[in-house]
Amino acid sequence: MELHLLLEELIQIAQKTKTDFATSIRMTPSGLSKILTGKRLPTSRERKVFTKLAAEYFAESIYAPNCHLKFKDLYPVIYEFQSKNELLAFLSYGIEYAMDKNFAQESSVNFDYAERGFYFLGHKPVINWLCVILSEYLMEHKSGEPLELYSTLPMWGFNYHRILKRIVITNPKLLKGITFNHIISETRMRETQVKNVEGLVSLFVKANEYCNLNLWSTPNPIPQHFLLIKGHVLLILDNLDETPFLTPISHKSYLILFYNSLFKDKPKKISFGTDEVIAYLKENPQQVAELMEDTESTTYSFLPMGYLLQKDELKQMHSDETLVNFIENVHRGFLAGKMYFSAASMERLVAFGKLIVPLLGTMVIPPKERALYLQRFNQFFQEEQWKKVTLINGELGDFVMVFTREAAILYAVNSDGEKFHIFRQPQLRELLKNSLLAETNIVFELSPDLWKAYQEDLLNNHSYLTQP
Repeated sequence: MELHLLLEELIQIAQKTKTDFATSIRMTPSGLSKILTGKRLPTSRERKVFTKLAAEYFAESIYAPNCHLKFKDLYPVIYEFQSKNELLAFLSYGIEYAMDKNFAQESSVNFDYAERGFYFLGHKPVINWLCVILSEYLMEHKSGEPLELYSTLPMWGFNYHRILKRIVITNPKLLKGITFNHIISETRMRETQVKNVEGLVSLFVKANEYCNLNLWSTPNPIPQHFLLIKGHVLLILDNLDETPFLTPISHKSYLILFYNSLFKDKPKKISFGTDEVIAYLKENPQQVAELMEDTESTTYSFLPMGYLLQKDELKQMHSDETLVNFIENVHRGFLAGKMYFSAASMERLVAFGKLIVPLLGTMVIPPKERALYLQRFNQFFQEEQWKKVTLINGELGDFVMVFTREAAILYAVNSDGEKFHIFRQPQLRELLKNSLLAETNIVFELSPDLWKAYQEDLLNNHSYLTQP
């Protein structure tokens, strides 16, 4: 974004007058007007003072709890500011970046950001620059046009995990049409000593929610961690004495060479859309059946799924009998294993009646039939099957995670459809399970009396649905 447009937006967010802003940064209204209309930039002698005073002015005027949400039209990639100083530092980077970019355009030079160097060292510089540069490309990216990202971002350890956990997306609409490819090194997984990564599942789920997420697995070691915005910039992430160290590279020829080298080792895709799964199912029915029909599976369900729909109901959703039979068998296998249902998914089932069935679609249970559908859970009380069912809490997003003997399967949905991510690496499966355990808590383990009371409470809370 150009400097004059950025300043105009910040003045609006701060709800201040241009005259007040000019006075606070020691400029005349007419002098500021030339900058706000794009007629001139601060001179090289003015730049540092201008950036400092402007950032201080806006930080003082804007800072408040959750003020990061006010920047959604400027910085859709941002983090929650824990202090006024954090906001001040962020705005300094944002203003300086816009000024530098405009200077490069005005001077017709390939500006190399020499005053800041070619790297960013430390948690604050790294997170600020990541948010500013990613926001810039998202804002320039037009909805519907492809924007491809490739990464080996460290999801655990490496000092970057807590940086990635802090970053939030405040304007998801801007991610429409973006494909995010993330490569996982099996070698690195085998070597990791980390046993628990809080937030790991959430990172995958959020990435899937906001864009078209494709995960890849390679048996080879990854020489460096990076984030590549194809055709724009390469961000190399490293550590210097356990301090985050980020180097941006924007040389077009190098970006092309780097991109061409990405798939030289032929990483294996482990993310699949609906059509890909159906095609694979038809080509490898026995292999898929063995993977999914596991009576020793453990399922964490944060979506209202149609596990209890009967075969005739499934047939109403899809005409392919082979596919319907497969889904019926998969449901039977899941129900025979351990089941963890989120309280929120049960609330949504009663409130909206919408059930999701992978590969088949959705079905809506009419309000007056939802109580009868809930009674289907009574099958868990037969032969003490209810001991395998637990109600949990956890705000992790919309997904289902199934752990079988051979794999962990993450099923997630977004506005573009459904996606299946299949993790076979044992260490990664353990990290995912430990992440879920760390981010959820048990409401109660199912028993006949508790279920009866809980079911009555659910229906009473939504009794208006069945009232005439």
